[in-house]
Amino acid sequence: MTKRVALIMAGGVGARLWPASTSERPKQLIDGLPAAGQTLLSATIDRIAPVVPVTSTYVVTTRDQRDAVCRALPDLPAENVLAEPCGRNTAACVGLSIAWLRVQLGAAFDDTIVVALPADHFVAKPETFARHLDVACRHALAGDAVTLLGIEPTRPDTGFGYIGHRERIALDGDGDGDGDGDGDGDGEIAAYQVAHFKEKPDLATAQGYLCSTSINYLWNAGVFVLPARRVEREFAAHQPQMWSTVRRVAVSLAAGEEGGAADHAYAAVAEMPFDKAIVEQQRDARVVPFDGGWTDVGSWDALATVIPSDAQGNVIVATSDGSTVVCGATNTLVWNEDATVGVIGVSDIAVVVRAGKVLVCRREDAQRVREIVDRLHKHET
Repeated sequence: MTKRVALIMAGGVGARLWPASTSERPKQLIDGLPAAGQTLLSATIDRIAPVVPVTSTYVVTTRDQRDAVCRALPDLPAENVLAEPCGRNTAACVGLSIAWLRVQLGAAFDDTIVVALPADHFVAKPETFARHLDVACRHALAGDAVTLLGIEPTRPDTGFGYIGHRERIALDGDGDGDGDGDGDGDGEIAAYQVAHFKEKPDLATAQGYLCSTSINYLWNAGVFVLPARRVEREFAAHQPQMWSTVRRVAVSLAAGEEGGAADHAYAAVAEMPFDKAIVEQQRDARVVPFDGGWTDVGSWDALATVIPSDAQGNVIVATSDGSTVVCGATNTLVWNEDATVGVIGVSDIAVVVRAGKVLVCRREDAQRVREIVDRLHKHET
């Protein structure tokens, strides 16, 4: 019987949401971001629960965030939290997790489908997401193929990677092993053969993708459905040095050993995105298009699109310790946790206040907030 497990990557700092998001309180653990009474991480677990139950869900984070993750997810078994010795980008994260799951699951690993996804996305239609994810799992199993969820683009965007696809792929049977032969498994949800990947194109290229008639293009959401044994082979073939290291580290972590040689070995692993290291090397990858109100909550401008606004387009978030007055402003975001803030007569800016730190920027420059964080870090060190 095929087993499904989820691997939620939750070790980032969310630097572009500074100063609300920091290493001590990363964006995926901020209560109320973006909905009251919930975190992005807990919303991710709820969203995938129809496809993968919480008992088969694993969260991979960094060692300094492990305790906070456990506190934020009291229903998740503590043994389902894997802590990287340090952050080394998503290739090492997925590779370490796959090797660690091999130890944890034993013989069951060979028939496992792994859903690997970030913890910091917002989806307006979680039920639709779950149906598409289920179909992606069926395709991954039926084709022994890396399968992605691709987002139907709503605009030319230079901040996302793109997936080009052509031919539709039918399932052999239904891909879930129960023999009921129901084709694609969920109405008109389809999967397609990936033609190629393009990482963050320039604006003219992105505009051309929206008009293309020969190849259809989707945003790469970083949601991967992976046949576990296949991914082991791909790591061994395309990243042998990384794979050798993460396997050794995984054995140490599974044995409860932290520190020492394993930490030093992991810190020396090359920092690479999983897309570049493994996914883009595939010649039989599949993609399931999804259109359900997806947002990568990676900047203040992006966050402003998923929180209700007033009649003037302003998004105001203030905690009980913050007081905000806005007069004559339009399309402005104010995130205020602990001050009295007045905003008058401005448009298209973001104002963020937390713990004695203040950010003011044009919303169109929200992707540059990381520059501030990097400069502050240099001053501190």
